[in-house]
Amino acid sequence: MTENVDNKSTEQKLSVSKDETVRLLPDYSSMQDDEFFAILNNSLAESNIDKLRRVVKSKIIEVNNEKDYIMVDSGLKSEGIISTKEFFRSQDKTQIFEGNEIETYISSLDHCGKVVVSREKAIREESWNKIVEAHKSGEPVEALVFAKTRSGFVVDIDAVICFLPGSQVDSEVFFEGNSILGTRQKVMIIHLDTKLRNVVVSRKAVKDLSRKEFRNAFLDKVQEGDIVEGVVKNITPYGAFVNLGDIDGLLHVTDISWEKIGHPAEVLKIGQKLKVKILKFSRAEEKISLGIKQLQDNPWNNFGTKYQIGNKVKGKIVNITNYGIFIGLEEKIDGLVHMSELSWKNDAAKKLKEEYKLGQEVEAVILDINIDKHRISLGIKQLTDSPWVSFISSYKSGDVIVGKITNIIDFGIFVSLNEQIDGLVNVNDICYGIDGYVPSKYKIGDEIKAMYIEGNIETQRVRLGIKQFFDDKIENNKASLVQGKPVDCNVCEIRHDGLIVSVLDGAIFSFIKKSEAGDMFNNAQIGDKTKATIVSYNDLNKKVTLSIKDYESNAVYGSQSQQSSTIGDIIDNLDSGKK
Repeated sequence: MTENVDNKSTEQKLSVSKDETVRLLPDYSSMQDDEFFAILNNSLAESNIDKLRRVVKSKIIEVNNEKDYIMVDSGLKSEGIISTKEFFRSQDKTQIFEGNEIETYISSLDHCGKVVVSREKAIREESWNKIVEAHKSGEPVEALVFAKTRSGFVVDIDAVICFLPGSQVDSEVFFEGNSILGTRQKVMIIHLDTKLRNVVVSRKAVKDLSRKEFRNAFLDKVQEGDIVEGVVKNITPYGAFVNLGDIDGLLHVTDISWEKIGHPAEVLKIGQKLKVKILKFSRAEEKISLGIKQLQDNPWNNFGTKYQIGNKVKGKIVNITNYGIFIGLEEKIDGLVHMSELSWKNDAAKKLKEEYKLGQEVEAVILDINIDKHRISLGIKQLTDSPWVSFISSYKSGDVIVGKITNIIDFGIFVSLNEQIDGLVNVNDICYGIDGYVPSKYKIGDEIKAMYIEGNIETQRVRLGIKQFFDDKIENNKASLVQGKPVDCNVCEIRHDGLIVSVLDGAIFSFIKKSEAGDMFNNAQIGDKTKATIVSYNDLNKKVTLSIKDYESNAVYGSQSQQSSTIGDIIDNLDSGKK
């Protein structure tokens, strides 16, 4: 049938109407319309099938600004029409003029044989091919970040919509992701699905590559001692991280100032530009240590020559801590008065709270200077003579001292000996018999007698004793402390598992278990007097073991024995009388 088609009619343009087609092809007038158009479309499709669904060069043959479209010739048997809205890129709008060639995408032929073309699809095809090539080569491409999702961002790479996961935005912990919204960013194609045309990109990969290149270049040229500029990126209690480009350095709190700083935030703020000195760096670990104070002269260099140990100095209190006070001596140099150096008396904690305030000018004595560690130890109590020298030289071992109990703790009793000196009765020097026992009769504020045992001027300690008063009494009554003998006891304390009693008028204390306390346990009261049998006695450590139960049993047995002997004697006497 196609052989009978007039040559002139086959040269007509593809965009023909139904009436025009019938007029040009009269030999087909006897055919049904549907049959005719099927034959025509098959013919057109067969002749142009190699250009379908492909990007081809098309020439603009007409520009209609009123109706916002252009007509293009793609080398097919019909022209195509494209809306000017498909030229959405700024560089595309300059290409709209007659005679210019542009790339278009041939989608299909409609039922009239008219070519369906698209500039937008051509752009996408072109962009897709670039994305495929970029994925193969690993080269970064530019993308417009235009929307944010719950898990990342949506980006546009020349009309191809791609996904940028939140984890691939940046490797920096403190990077604010929203700052890239609406901007163009370099990204790498990290995942490509050609079938579904899904694309996943990474900004982080580009940044990491850029940072790596910068770090390598930076570390190649940098040297210890170099001075560089940076920006404070983050502040922590132990220092600040300073960004030097695409590499960070640590500015430790001790390298910020020659003065003592409690927290880096006191002198630095995020975003602050500053000059720093490179103290040291590790090429392998890519770690850089920075310093600011090293840009200034070290004030400690002259301090050691200006001041000596023992010198008196004055300064204002710049800081008060729970362990002492810091006094400003020179610019950027502070000295510490430790709590133990505030007072000769054991009242430093009270003085720290009540007597010293920030900004107060005080005088102190230099106790130690350590230039290497930048430490100066000061003392305030050294402004007056040590009371320990005169006190300790006034007493000898065995002397009796009277004082007031100021504190009772686990390891002993503190006794105030004068306004500046306290002595300690160690728990092992309070009483004999029970290790670590402090009789409940001792109360804070009570006045007691203690025996001076020894003193130490260097450690500023006076050792006192109470149990030593009973040494002679125990020695004189040693004959009565024999196993099996009864002894008089005073009840001092009642516990759930037994009684604490004293013997020899408080010379020795002993714990009697509940099982050995007998019937007395249920009715005992503090201060009660009773008797107990000595189960054992160790003269070396003055420990005695007692049993009230044994004493009660022996007392009953003795009574029964005496009663039995008396009846026998009566019977014997009766028998003698009869005789």
